[in-house]
Amino acid sequence: MTHPRLRERFSILDHSTFLVSHSMGAAPSGGRQKILEYWDNWNNTGISAWDQWMPFVDECRRDLGQIIGAPAGSVAFHQNVSTLIHSVLGTFDWTSSRNEVLVSELTFPTLKYCLEAMSGSGLHFIRVPSRDGIGHDSSDFTSRITDRTALVLIDHGIYRSSALIEIPPIVKVAHELGARVLVDTYQTAGMYPLSVTDWGVDFAVGGSHKWLCGGPGAAYLYIRPDLLGKLRPQLYGWMAQREIFEFAPGVQPADDARAFMTGTFGISSLYAAKVGWETILEVGILSIRKHVLFISHQIIRLAQERGLKINSPLNDDFRGGQVCVGIENAREIEYLLSKEKILLDSRPYCGLRISGHFYTEEREVLTCFEALDSIIKR
Repeated sequence: MTHPRLRERFSILDHSTFLVSHSMGAAPSGGRQKILEYWDNWNNTGISAWDQWMPFVDECRRDLGQIIGAPAGSVAFHQNVSTLIHSVLGTFDWTSSRNEVLVSELTFPTLKYCLEAMSGSGLHFIRVPSRDGIGHDSSDFTSRITDRTALVLIDHGIYRSSALIEIPPIVKVAHELGARVLVDTYQTAGMYPLSVTDWGVDFAVGGSHKWLCGGPGAAYLYIRPDLLGKLRPQLYGWMAQREIFEFAPGVQPADDARAFMTGTFGISSLYAAKVGWETILEVGILSIRKHVLFISHQIIRLAQERGLKINSPLNDDFRGGQVCVGIENAREIEYLLSKEKILLDSRPYCGLRISGHFYTEEREVLTCFEALDSIIKR
C-alpha cells in the first residue's frame, strides 16, 4: 500500500492523476534541493567544484549499483543509452566472421537505430520475430545463436507490451557459443528486483527517468567486472582516463567501468537522479514490485470489464510494470485525458500504456477509467 509520507514527496500527485511512471517517473521534491547543491558547488568554488563532483559520481555508482545488483566499479554513466550502446559496440571487431547481433523485432527503436547506423562497419543485425507480437520465449533467441553471433541485445521489458524476457537461459547458451549479452533494463530497473550479476550478463544499460524517478540525462552502463581491462572502447574521452587531471599525452584507460565514460558528462543530471535512486532503495524494490502488481491488477480488471483488449501478458511473472490497453484513437484519448490532468501515454501497436508506482493509489486508477468512459460516450 502507498504511504502518505511518501506521496508527499511528489508534488505532481497533488494536482494530477499520475499513471505514467513507466515513461517518466514523478519528480521527488528533494531533487530540487540537490540540483541547487550542484549549483552552489559550482557558484561558490568554481573549478574546485570538481573536487566534490568526482567523489559524488562514485557515490552515484554505488547507489545505482545497489539497484541493479552490480559492484560500483562496474558502472559507468552518460547522458543517454544510445551513446553507451555505441561505446559497447565499439569494443567488437565487426570485420571478423563473428559479426552478427540478435535483437528483438519488438525492441525499443533506439537500439535498432544504433545497430543500423553501424551496418557500414560490417555489423549484421538479425531481427528475432515474436510469436504473438507481444513478447518472447527465451528460445526465440537461443535457437538463433551461432558461431557467427557476437552479441545478443535483449530488452528485459518490451516497451510496447510490458512483456518480460527471461535472461539467464539466453546468457547460458550465448556464453557456451562464445557470444556476449547486453540487456536493456530501462523498462524494469527500480520496479523489478533484478541483478545483472546473478544474470551473468556481459553488459547492461538503462536510464533514470522512468521507474527510478531520476529524470533524464543519467543513463548507466554495467560491464561485467572480469571484462574490465580487456575491452578497449573506441568512443573515448578524458573522463575515461585513469587519472583525469594528469592530462597524459596518450590513452591510459581507467581500470574500472569509468573507461567507458567518454568525455565530460552531465554532473547536474546525476545530482537530480540520486534523490530518485535513494527513494527507490528506501522503499525497497520488492515492496515496489508488489504494489505495482496490485495496481496493475486493478487496471486489467477495469479494462476487461469494459471489453478492452489487454496487449500485455496477463501472468504477473511475464509482465513488467505497465499495462497496455488496446483502444482505438489511443493518441487522441491520451491527449483528452491529459487535459483533465490524467497522465498516461500511448504507443503504436499497443494502445494506452497505464501504470502505477509505489506512490499510486487505487482510487486513481478508477478516476482514469471513469474519465475514459466519459470520453468514449462523447
